[in-house]
Amino acid sequence: LGRRFFPRIEPFYAVKCNPDPVVVKTLAILGCNFDCASRNEIRLVQEMSKDLPRKPEIIYANPCKARAHLIEAVCKGVKMVTFDNVTEVEKCASVSKKIELIMRIITDDRGSQCRLSSKFGAPRQKWRPLLAAAKKHGLNVVGVSFHVGSGCREASRYELAIKDAREIFDLAEREFGMKMKILDIGGGFPGETHSM
Repeated sequence: LGRRFFPRIEPFYAVKCNPDPVVVKTLAILGCNFDCASRNEIRLVQEMSKDLPRKPEIIYANPCKARAHLIEAVCKGVKMVTFDNVTEVEKCASVSKKIELIMRIITDDRGSQCRLSSKFGAPRQKWRPLLAAAKKHGLNVVGVSFHVGSGCREASRYELAIKDAREIFDLAEREFGMKMKILDIGGGFPGETHSM
């Protein structure tokens, strides 16, 4: 995201794409972290990694979580949580001030096989109010997440979303004193389904 940003790339496997316990355990053994959209996914990851010397990091990557599910996640050591609305900021703040927020933003996902921006993500006009709400409630926004949609074959969609993330990183630091460290570029990368 610029000259002063030296990225460390870490995979976070989206459990919802294949929650097979053998897959999850194998990835945990290999040092993978996890993107969990539900309480059951978090439970699965923690069960499959309970005997490992290194416990994987988990992002609770659902912008709208049931309060009881959020409390359970935090009590089990999950710190990073996505959000895209003020209500979610208030909910997180009422549960724990140690929660680290990751702002989910809307992207241009036209042309993708499975478009997600109609369901999740904060539009541009909400970025500043969301950062202000987090600051007001004593929570730190540590990053930005987006998803260009499954089966996206347009690299320009990633470029535009990364430019938006850069803008939010700068806004957060300049106006709210938040130094972001995470850029979650989502998933859904297309693969080849034909033989050469």
